[in-house]
Amino acid sequence: MAFKVCPICGTRTHSNATVCPTCGTSLADVKASNGSKRGNGARQYEDQFGETDLLESHVHSRGETLLFAGLLALTAAICMALIILPIAAFTSQAAASTNETATAAAIQTLGIPPTVLTTAPIVLATNTPRPTLSLPTVTPAPPTATPIPTEGPCEVQVRAGDDLISLAYSCGHRSMDVLPLILEMNNLDSAESLQAGQTLMIPRPTVEGASPEQAATTQGSASSENTSLSQSVAAAGSAATLTPTLYPSATLLPGVMWHVVEPNDSMIAIMYEYHTSAEVLSQLNPEVAFSQCDFQYDSGGESCTVLLQPGQLFRVPAPTPTATLSPTLSGSETATPTITPTYNAPSALNPSNRAVFQRDEIITLRWQSSGVLAPGEVYRINASDLTSGASYTADTTELYFIVPQEWQGTDERRHEFEWTVSVFNPNQPDTLMFTTAPRTFSWEGRQTQS
Repeated sequence: MAFKVCPICGTRTHSNATVCPTCGTSLADVKASNGSKRGNGARQYEDQFGETDLLESHVHSRGETLLFAGLLALTAAICMALIILPIAAFTSQAAASTNETATAAAIQTLGIPPTVLTTAPIVLATNTPRPTLSLPTVTPAPPTATPIPTEGPCEVQVRAGDDLISLAYSCGHRSMDVLPLILEMNNLDSAESLQAGQTLMIPRPTVEGASPEQAATTQGSASSENTSLSQSVAAAGSAATLTPTLYPSATLLPGVMWHVVEPNDSMIAIMYEYHTSAEVLSQLNPEVAFSQCDFQYDSGGESCTVLLQPGQLFRVPAPTPTATLSPTLSGSETATPTITPTYNAPSALNPSNRAVFQRDEIITLRWQSSGVLAPGEVYRINASDLTSGASYTADTTELYFIVPQEWQGTDERRHEFEWTVSVFNPNQPDTLMFTTAPRTFSWEGRQTQS
């Protein structure tokens, strides 16, 4: 009986059918066939009928079949290799044993002693360690110290606001004993003779008590000494008590003395004890760090930090000696020559140049002298109000002067003052000696009630 086969789903239908009852594919162009002609079973697919997805399952099944066949062949090859390799090894060993037996039989037949062909053991080479040679150790001689040439004098250029003490400190000096030598080298009469733009020759500091050759090599050995000191401190441990470093000074300037720091001392306590300021103490002790200090204030400000250790020597201004009454002369005493000071020039210390003060602040002018006043001499303070044009004068024998309120301006403006300190001798009223360099400060005027 003739029938039509759907090219998509393979359903057999009547020969007169025009549509597949299963998938709905058109059978108008499909020819009817009888059951005796089955062919090779392959379906003839024509894309004009659509329904491509119905044939995808056959494509996937073919790929899976090929993949499975490949894996099966690989597994069979591995199994055969595992079986054949042991058999081949066993066969080679049996053949070798047979050859050895045949060789031994031939040797016995020929009458050759069996010891001649004894197989010698194989000796493998080993790494024998090289013997250590006992040679004497050669200690190299210490290197000969290369002398460092002595440096020439330190050349500095004076800038506005510089003084002789700060310039000496910038060249490494920690004692003011070098000031007379600096004046002599530069042909200066006093420390106040400095002029902005001038070049000064300042001698280099040398190690006290050392020869010039030792002083020249001090800088070269500084790094090794610091290394040895660091190793000693590390070996001593954290519990070791270190002795505070004392900076030697051959002599102290007149008007300066040592203060031994007590366990509960602070910079503020020392300042009030000796009636001085933080700026004066910092200039007298350049080796001590005055951190975050504002020298517009006598105490250095709220953030001023100074680390002191018990037993440390701290330079402070010496108090002015109290005058004593002279005994009544009878007329028979031997005349004693009067000692006159050789160098008593003052040097301004506080306030710093161009300092600014509020209207309710008390201003204290401070200076330092390198000697003592002769009998009858005084320090004369000359101040000028550059804003109002007023001039003021005052005398004192102390190393400080508190500016009176009468000098303060009476308006709301900020008045700028210029002040100097000189040595004044009443016997020479027209001559002022050793006048300091002018300094200025600003002071807000007090507002008077009208």
